[in-house]
Amino acid sequence: MTHMQLSLLCISAVIIYAPASTVHSIRAPKGPCTRASTPMGHTENAVEQRLRKRVEALGGLCLKFTSSRSGVPDRIVILQGRTIFVELKAPNRLPSNLQKVRIAQMRAAGADVRLIASKEAVDEFLNEFIST
Repeated sequence: MTHMQLSLLCISAVIIYAPASTVHSIRAPKGPCTRASTPMGHTENAVEQRLRKRVEALGGLCLKFTSSRSGVPDRIVILQGRTIFVELKAPNRLPSNLQKVRIAQMRAAGADVRLIASKEAVDEFLNEFIST
């Protein structure tokens, strides 16, 4: 199996948090995902605000990523000498097929791309940067 096929396989489920070395996933819910199915206060916007505020509090940058190509991740996080692309989703939301392809392409090219789908997953992601 090629690296790109493996990346596509890994992002076929809703990924709560995907560090470079492992993938933590949950099963996609049955039926359509609607805003009503997300936990209170856990919209994609709420997850994005949490990420931005926490990254900036750690002295990093959390930049909105815009591109002429569709399907790219939402944010670029620059923190402690690392650059990470972050696709944000509300809980119970799946990346689009185009987003899955774009993420796989970026990973195959060597980019660190994460999928974060909850406020708690933001905290888990940022624990990588907090010294114990």
